[in-house]
Amino acid sequence: MDYTEAIEVYSRNAKVYYNRGVAKCETLDYWGSITDFDHAITKNPNDAKAYFRRGLVKNEVQNYKGAADDFFAAVMIDSQIVHVFCKKCLRFLK
Repeated sequence: MDYTEAIEVYSRNAKVYYNRGVAKCETLDYWGSITDFDHAITKNPNDAKAYFRRGLVKNEVQNYKGAADDFFAAVMIDSQIVHVFCKKCLRFLK
């Protein structure tokens, strides 16, 4: 079962949207990735990882204010997120 099929079955599950967002990001489908992270956050507003990942993607599409807002939201939810994703953040930020 791929992520799109999983969403059809588990449409209320934020994790499925999060995982598809990660997969879309890896294929450089940044706008599709942002949309999936939006859905994940709507379904689970306390998902710091979804905010952080969406911030990384927004940075890629040069939405720097949106990226900063998402990074801030992630840290407000889970201050340890910085330690978890620090290497990724430094790699992606320009």
